[in-house]
Parts: sequence; C-alpha cells; structure tokens
Amino acid sequence: MSDAQIGAGDGVTVVPGLGVEAYRSEAVLEAERERIFRRTWQLVCHVSELPAPGSHYVFELLGDSILIVRDEADEIRAFHNVCRHRGSRLVDTTPEQPFGAFRAKRIICPYHAWCYGLDGRLRNLPDSSGYGDTDLAGLGLKPVHAGVWQGFVFVALDAPELGLGDWLAPLDQEIGPYRIAEMQALGRITLRPRAMNWKVIVENYLDSLHVPVAHPGLAALTGDRYRVDMVGDGIYRMQAEVAAGVSAAPSERLYCATLPEQHHLPEHYRRSWRYYLLWPNTALDIYPDQIDFMQMLPLSGGQTLIREVSYGLADDTREMRVTRYLNWRINRQVNAEDTTLIERVWAGLASGDYQPGPISAREVCLQAFTQQWRHQMRDAETARRL
Repeated sequence: MSDAQIGAGDGVTVVPGLGVEAYRSEAVLEAERERIFRRTWQLVCHVSELPAPGSHYVFELLGDSILIVRDEADEIRAFHNVCRHRGSRLVDTTPEQPFGAFRAKRIICPYHAWCYGLDGRLRNLPDSSGYGDTDLAGLGLKPVHAGVWQGFVFVALDAPELGLGDWLAPLDQEIGPYRIAEMQALGRITLRPRAMNWKVIVENYLDSLHVPVAHPGLAALTGDRYRVDMVGDGIYRMQAEVAAGVSAAPSERLYCATLPEQHHLPEHYRRSWRYYLLWPNTALDIYPDQIDFMQMLPLSGGQTLIREVSYGLADDTREMRVTRYLNWRINRQVNAEDTTLIERVWAGLASGDYQPGPISAREVCLQAFTQQWRHQMRDAETARRL
C-alpha cells in the first residue's frame, strides 16, 4: 500500500480519505489489533488512582485484560490478568469502577488459590509437592510494558517503537506547567458506547474545518485563532486562545469572565484551550482549569466505547467550581453536536456508492492520521486497497 496522494499541485498536497472497508470490515479491525493497538501506548489511568501499594486497575483492550498494580516498592507494574495455572481471570472489576486494592498485598487466583506478589512473582500455591520438578519460579505473571508520563499511566502489549518517555518528550516542556501529576480525578469515569467504528470518532476529533460550521459556541470562543499542527510522531495538536466574541452564548461569556488566573501557568497559557490526540486513540483536552481525558476503544468494527474522565488541581473556590461547571456545559453542547455529526457520517458510510473524498491540505492533523494509519497497515492484506 502506498501513501496515496491526489490533486497535488501548487505546493498543496491533498490526501484521500479511507475507503468504506477501513471502517466496516471486521478483518481490518483484527489487523488493526495486531498492527496498531498491541504496538502502541494506551493511557489507562492517573497515578492518583493507584494511591498505595496494593492498589490496582484493570484495563480491557480488544480481548486482552491488563492488571496494573502499585507494588511494595512504590513502582507501577502491569501484567496480563490471567493466572499461569489454568488461565483463570485473576481480578474482576466493572468498567464503571475498574480500580480497587488487594488485601494483604497479594494477588490470589479465585480458582485454585495460586498466590502472586505485587511484583508478579509466584509466592505460594496449595500442595506444591504435587507439581514435581516443575519450575514454579518461572510461573510468575506475564508482564506488560508499563510507564508513567506526567502522572498518567500507560501500558503496551507489545514493545512500541519508542519508549513512552522518548515518544512524548516533545510535549514535556509544553505540558509541564500544568502540573498534571499533582491532579486528582474530578469525578468518576464516564463510559459512552457508540455504534460506529473508532476511526470515525477520532477523525472527527482531528477535523478542524467543521468547527465554524457545526460548533457555533466553540467557534464564538476560538474565533479565527484555531490552529492545528503536529508536535511529534503520532502527536497531533489543536489549540486556540479563548475569548467571548459578540456571538458567544451566556455560558461562553460567563466562562471567560469567571476563569480564575492560574498563576502557576505562563501568561499565554491562561486563556489557551489545547487539544492533543496521541496516536492512535487517546485525546487530552487541556484547559487552564482542568484536563479532560477521552479514549476511543474499539469493541468491534462497528462498536466503540469512549472512556472519559476529568482531572484538576485541588481548588474548591467558588470561582473554580463555577468555571468547571461552565466548561462542562460548553463541552456537553459540543459533544452533542459531534454525536450528531459522527452518526451522520456512520450512516453515510453504509452507502455502497460512497467513494472517499479529498482531505484538505489545511487539515494537517487529519491528513497525518490518515497517512499514519496507511503506513501502519501497509502490509495487511485486508487493508491493501484502503
């Protein structure tokens, strides 16, 4: 598969969108599982959600269950959530509450009581004499790549091309002033199922040309200041300085009026709304008052689960409470508008007559995402024509 281009001329590169099968084929999703999702860093949670040794979090990704724990040395580790004895699931949680804590700081299988330490080593099992010369020391939990960046915990099933710190290093200086590692969740995780392919949602997130057309409230805040660019490999950035224009609704005007000065931020950050997409499916919306995390997890070719949660620094002042409420109101409206848009796209992709159209050269992030997907899938037979 080549990195297709169409209509190039006068120094303008126009990229074609993906074909229908890229969104609707289960075979393509299976190829994505192996070529994209297993090989990329996936954001799981914040360090504050693993507060003490024995704290754990369970993350599900396309059939794989990953157990993340804080061990007794205060290190965050990740393992396959599977007992090495008979394959039993070790820890059960719910998507709405994926975290908990181990009593006695041991991981005990509910099937045959094999006992593992927080470091994954097999510590004890009933009637060990019945296993003869079996190398029980080699039957610790299978590790999963794990890392922490700016207070966020990431995992990867297979070794990514770059270590977590190396990959996100281009953002360190830019993101550092927000003090994300000191933040706490502002509420419980929200789960929003969507009956569509994950890429429809991600592409809408990266699409900047629809903002003035379909988001009047957001457009009134950002005006003509909305900018898109690439920060690094697989790091897509959209940003604008917000100000209440003459067409702004009451929520937008009041947000700009009540937003407290965040003195820990550089002055040019204090009215900046920044959106980052981390390849392939993780979004960080960074505001002066809080950070919203959103992740698009594919369940099947036509089903996606969106995980969302907000984080912020401790601030219980009336001004901040009002500001965060207004932020939620503004973005609730944007989300409702986006839901209508992506449902229309998904319905349109069901048409056998659809042929992918051109992606404007102004859509820097959307073009880059499309080309990166093609590059990652270039040897997949199921995606060769897309």
